[in-house]
Amino acid sequence: MLADLLKALAEAGDKKEKEKVYRNLERVGMDRMTANVLVAEMRKEATANGK
Repeated sequence: MLADLLKALAEAGDKKEKEKVYRNLERVGMDRMTANVLVAEMRKEATANGK
């Protein structure tokens, strides 16, 4: 579930979508800063793997 929320954050297009995902992440105990760091790491790994 957490991975799905992080993926949704990475794929969110506008500010309204991001806010919705942030609220859902906060419900499961993850703050916005941590979520942003994890999404950045996911993107960095995906780039390194050639995706």
